[in-house]
Amino acid sequence: MSSFNLRYCSIILSFLFVFQAIAQNNNDKPGDKFTVEFVRSFSTNEDVVKDKSIGEKIVDWLFGEDVIQLVKPMKVIKDSWNRLLVLDQGAGYIVRIDTLEEEFQIVMNGNGKTFPSLVDICEMKRGVYLFTDSKENMVYMYNEKDDIISPFIKNKSLNQPTGIAYNILTKEVWVVETLSHQISIFDMSGKFKKVVGSRGTEPGQFNFPTYIWIDKNGIVYVIDSMNFRLQILSPTGEIINTFGEPGDATGYFARPKGVAVDSYGHIFIVDGLYNAIQAYNKDGEFLYYFGGKGSGNGKFWLPTGIFIDDEDYIYVADSFNSRIQIFKLLKKDEK
Repeated sequence: MSSFNLRYCSIILSFLFVFQAIAQNNNDKPGDKFTVEFVRSFSTNEDVVKDKSIGEKIVDWLFGEDVIQLVKPMKVIKDSWNRLLVLDQGAGYIVRIDTLEEEFQIVMNGNGKTFPSLVDICEMKRGVYLFTDSKENMVYMYNEKDDIISPFIKNKSLNQPTGIAYNILTKEVWVVETLSHQISIFDMSGKFKKVVGSRGTEPGQFNFPTYIWIDKNGIVYVIDSMNFRLQILSPTGEIINTFGEPGDATGYFARPKGVAVDSYGHIFIVDGLYNAIQAYNKDGEFLYYFGGKGSGNGKFWLPTGIFIDDEDYIYVADSFNSRIQIFKLLKKDEK
């Protein structure tokens, strides 16, 4: 073959390679159909109260304004009344935020008890909430109607309880015991039923698990922190899937924290080291991420807990920025 023909073939192959690369880059990536928009944030009661009356302004001027400030929020949920309940580990209590009533209230026992290490919270039924304290090795129940906080577990001691979730399908409470590398399951009265998992690296085993989410179909998602992965379990505790590995780039886990699932079945995982939220499908395919370190809107400093409601509003406990940030997940053709 002549040198001219060789050069000609080489040029053709080069063009084909370039066009193939362009075509691949123009293909839709898994996360291209969605976007996440910042909505608002809460840090103090002043972020909730819109307009004060003249009388309230005069009282504030005379006696000073009573400001309630989030210190180190660890988890946030939205309850049946569309209010936010925030576990503030830095302050040792729960804060209830009602934007419609413009309320930013502290929830405490009548004796003023605070809690040394609040981690996670869930709503078991309307007005009844369960939350964990990892230092006290306790799960507490808060009954709003009676305004009482009391121990929930009846017949089992716990070993650093962290994540907690209510399974609406089986009517069970799942409690992650981090130092026992297992999940303990209880009925609605707090009676122990069974354990799922043990320490190890095989599917269905755990190494310091932490946060947990249970969707409306009873599917369970567990952050297996020191195995740097997420495990997906059936309502009865059998393994469905597991994915994740350690790394220092998007799509990998460095310090996985909270987990939640949107209406499309996408799994959102907080990474405290990346200061970002990463989204995956149920096969473990990385979709997209949002966030980054900072104090501006949409930025995070060691985020922890996450919650997603039925309308795909995303609530993130931005712990070291002492605030809750709210985002809206949108399909790009819906904008």
